[in-house]
Amino acid sequence: MSTREQERKKVNKIAITIFMILLLLCLIGGLGYYIFHLYSSYLADRNSDEMLQYIQSEDQLVPQFGETEELPVNPIDFKSLKERNDEVYAWIYVPNTDVNYPVVQSRVDDNYYLNKSIDKTYLFAGMIYSQSCNNLDFYDPVTVLYGHNMNNGTMFASLHNFQDEKFFNENEYFYVYTEKYIMTYKIISAYKADNRHIMNSYDFNDFEQRREFHQMVLNPDSLMKNTRPDTELNDFSKILVLSTCIGDRRSRYLVCGVMVSDQKTQ
Repeated sequence: MSTREQERKKVNKIAITIFMILLLLCLIGGLGYYIFHLYSSYLADRNSDEMLQYIQSEDQLVPQFGETEELPVNPIDFKSLKERNDEVYAWIYVPNTDVNYPVVQSRVDDNYYLNKSIDKTYLFAGMIYSQSCNNLDFYDPVTVLYGHNMNNGTMFASLHNFQDEKFFNENEYFYVYTEKYIMTYKIISAYKADNRHIMNSYDFNDFEQRREFHQMVLNPDSLMKNTRPDTELNDFSKILVLSTCIGDRRSRYLVCGVMVSDQKTQ
């Protein structure tokens, strides 16, 4: 065997070895990524189940407004929640979805809870949160809540149920609880939108811009949308936008509701 052939075989052997090492690294990386997501889903499930302990009465999650003068009981144990994390300020419940979570807002970092648990430890699923551009009482002209679109259906993932027209038509309301109030929202639209930061894109103190936003949520310029054409908004409507991912970084999926009731609680 010539020296040239020996060198060629040696080079080929090295190339094959390098290829096998790279292939092994890719397999290890892929397996690691898969295990990470499995574990993240497990932690998200456990976190979701754990949060349910703060619901004092599931029967009262949907408020019943009758003729009685007695104030309704608040179904959420805010005292225990705040003892665990004093940045919890609300709870959101969307019937017939898995959205049933506390709401937080960090005092130091707008996106702090993107990947943090209620105990402020790392959690890929994060929490449902708002940013400092919104007050904590939900009386801003527009409030935005953010939540991950988790593969296992937790956090805001099940908001995508509203992509189905039948589901959208049959599920008209969601609810937000604070320490003193139960707020009822009528869902006016659910649609795919661009990824603009809503609160930084409009000056909601300007009534013209407020009306412009109202027109957008009433009749979104989107191929993926469900709306309630009979809905009317005015200059003092309180809009709550639930925002989550939809599979590409340039888009968001939004479920928009208008406050129709704010009932004091015991």
